[in-house]
Amino acid sequence: MESTKVRAGTGVQIKRKYENELEDAWDMITSSPKDPTGYLIAGYCYKDKGKQEKAINVFNMGLNQVSITHKEYEALRQGKQEAESRKNKRMDILGQLPLDIIYLIFDDYFDQGSIIPYLHVCSRWHKIIVDYSKFWERMSFGNCSSKSEMVLPYYMLLPSICQHVQELEVFNKSHIATLFELFRINNFSRIRSLKVEQNEYWAFKNPVSYAALSTALNAISKTLTTLDLSLEAKSANLPSLSDILNISSNLTTLRYVIEHNHAVLLPITITPQHKTMLKELALSSLCEEDTINSTELQKLLHHSPYLSHLAIGNCDDTIYTAIQNHGQTINSLYLDHYKLYNEFSIRHMWNNSHSIVLDNSSPGLKNFSIRNIISPWSLLSFIKYHRHTLSFLLFDLECATSDHDDDWEKCIDVLSLFPLTKLIHLKLQGLKKDELLAFEDILPAILTTMNNINNDSRQQISKLQKLELSIEAMIPNNVLNAITKMPELTELNLTRCSFDTDNMHALLKIFERRSNNNSILTARTIHTLSLSLSLLSTLHFEDVRGLNDDILLTISKIKSLTRLTINFYEHEDYTIYKTFAQNISKLPLLEWLGLRYIGIKRDHLKILATSKSLRYIDIYCIADDFNQEELCQIGKASPNNLVIREIFL
Repeated sequence: MESTKVRAGTGVQIKRKYENELEDAWDMITSSPKDPTGYLIAGYCYKDKGKQEKAINVFNMGLNQVSITHKEYEALRQGKQEAESRKNKRMDILGQLPLDIIYLIFDDYFDQGSIIPYLHVCSRWHKIIVDYSKFWERMSFGNCSSKSEMVLPYYMLLPSICQHVQELEVFNKSHIATLFELFRINNFSRIRSLKVEQNEYWAFKNPVSYAALSTALNAISKTLTTLDLSLEAKSANLPSLSDILNISSNLTTLRYVIEHNHAVLLPITITPQHKTMLKELALSSLCEEDTINSTELQKLLHHSPYLSHLAIGNCDDTIYTAIQNHGQTINSLYLDHYKLYNEFSIRHMWNNSHSIVLDNSSPGLKNFSIRNIISPWSLLSFIKYHRHTLSFLLFDLECATSDHDDDWEKCIDVLSLFPLTKLIHLKLQGLKKDELLAFEDILPAILTTMNNINNDSRQQISKLQKLELSIEAMIPNNVLNAITKMPELTELNLTRCSFDTDNMHALLKIFERRSNNNSILTARTIHTLSLSLSLLSTLHFEDVRGLNDDILLTISKIKSLTRLTINFYEHEDYTIYKTFAQNISKLPLLEWLGLRYIGIKRDHLKILATSKSLRYIDIYCIADDFNQEELCQIGKASPNNLVIREIFL
């Protein structure tokens, strides 16, 4: 610290000395314009400080004023020449530094986008920049929002950096043929991931040909492990799924989602002796001829002995047999039977499936998501077969096609007779009439059967920890009753649901009393308490109907909560919100709070900011309007730098 002070003091002294010398020099010039001393002192001061233009001007003034016969006239002329030489000669900073120092500067001050303009400075800079592999390991081009790509289109840069590229994303199809040719003639020796996406935003009037894709894949097949193709209808000459698998033998992840009227997925014609390295596979096609059935899926599974994640859109009911008999390695499965919706659902699944934590220490299907069910009966033997391993189950009934109540009743009977003993996370969502059957029959069948498990000492206790219901229907009272008896339930997310107000209030009172009975609450104790006293840590009420003052205030007293969302609750008496805010501010564990369409005002936010545990508050359409600066000021006044964010939905 002392040496730092000494250096700082020395720097101040040098600056003061420089300023004093300049001041003295200009005094000399003013008082004795024919004397070269003042010009020499001022000129060299400017020159040594890198101000060559000023130095040249001062030396010119001296040369014009001082007699040519003066003995110091030559010193003025030499000083001017030195300043001009320095001005005309640019210093190559990068050329003066060792590479390790240059790379430290790159890491601290530049990223891929900001370094691009400096490629044009000189050949030396260009070489240093393109040789630094960290800038080019991941490339994404064709994005119109990329300012750096406007300076230099990335496809033009690829030949110089191809040896560094490991991941490549392509969105703009206007240069897709050029890209495929670059793969063929350049050495992309480290590339392991390729993503090509053509969505409606990038749609072109003329079809985009992918005839050269197979050749391009062959050129990078030795290192390519991930291939992600999402292509719209205006695509031509697409390679078949089998061609891709036969060429790219090292793929571990493949996503092939196409909105096309020509079959590319089927038939499966993989080389008989070929075994893929696939671990993750997502397939979807709008073509009727690409509807995946048991026979074709069996071929695919036979050639994929390591497959663990499988997602299929546009499939029939027979595939359950193939998965049950030949998909023993699969632990995560997503099925969408309705082809018109598959592209979106497959993409959504692909982006979110890895957020679900699975226990892969034992074999068996753990994660099962089913969307747009053709017939509940087709699921019966499949769910029954995997009932001892399923930990995550999603029923999406948005477009279920069975209109026969008997089909649903048979499904309910099976769920009742064969309980899901390992289920940790249950999610039920939908939009149409079949959702009523889900709430009235399927959900009670799953949850009440779990309670029967708890009462049977010969069976394993229920493992359900998270329940998500997103459906416009009334939650049956027996379901609310079952929730209170779930020994490990900690998360409850309700969206668009309605419920009996008294029964919901009674349920929440139980969780309030449980949190009050544990006088010492920390993040650790929530997970170590007796199984008979599950504590609610996460509660989300989004657009629910039936919320009243009693429920709102009871929620605000559940001391075990760490995350809470209250959405769409309006009340003319603002005193209820003051009490709510006061209660919330005293919750010992609450870290995140979401408030949307609720009558919270400025004073209430200030009360919430007194919380010792809150880290984030997300607000949307509350009673008062705020600017971001005001929200920051309220947050800074909190004990722990609370962040208050106005979100936009």
